[in-house]
Amino acid sequence: MVQRIVIKTILMCVGVFLMLSAAGIFIAVNSGAFEFKEPEIPVITAKCDIASGMKISADMLETAYVKQSDASAYMVSSPSEAIGKLALADVKKGDYIRNYTLSAGEYPDDWRATVVETEFTDRLANLVGKGSYIDIRLVCSNAVYTVLSKARVDDVIDETGASAQPDPSKTGAGKKLYLKFVLPQSDIEKICYAKALGKIAFELYLDEAQPKAPEISKEELLGLIDMKEAKPAATGAAGTTGNKNADMKETG
Repeated sequence: MVQRIVIKTILMCVGVFLMLSAAGIFIAVNSGAFEFKEPEIPVITAKCDIASGMKISADMLETAYVKQSDASAYMVSSPSEAIGKLALADVKKGDYIRNYTLSAGEYPDDWRATVVETEFTDRLANLVGKGSYIDIRLVCSNAVYTVLSKARVDDVIDETGASAQPDPSKTGAGKKLYLKFVLPQSDIEKICYAKALGKIAFELYLDEAQPKAPEISKEELLGLIDMKEAKPAATGAAGTTGNKNADMKETG
């Protein structure tokens, strides 16, 4: 009899304990006492619109905080990771700064991002891409000149500015794309002079260890432009002289 009373008492105590524990847990959960707060981490955003090719300075950046689960490995977490580098794409105010939109290193103030239009053929379409090294050649007057040697391609983009790795199975030969480069102003000027002289061609380096080719200087390119502009004038002058001689002969 006594044993039964003891067992019942123990069971009642256990039951009351369990009920009180469940009630306590219910109240705690609903009151937020056990609410899990996910840690936040700092990320860098654009304080203003940043155009492609601009050198990023501290006053263009600000710090925001996002939940750790919302962050990605591409987000820049410290201003030092972006300051001094070039934006390789347009970044709108408030957008996150991502490492793939930044240049590989710090560049002098006269470096800019530029694009060169090209058409890919089957033999090069699957080979040229971001990080490729190419020679930019000028073809004019039955001669070929190396304008820039071993220039690094920062990206291959389409007309919308989106990355577009050429692929003949999808785009077909002759698809117009643009090669993006980050270059000093003097090299960009050489490309502009070459465009004015003739056709731009490209040759791909298959091995990064291959040596650079000799380049034509900016002064030599300007000399070719002067010669090109002087030819029509010389032709016109020769034609005028010939007419005058003919007139004199007829008069005589």
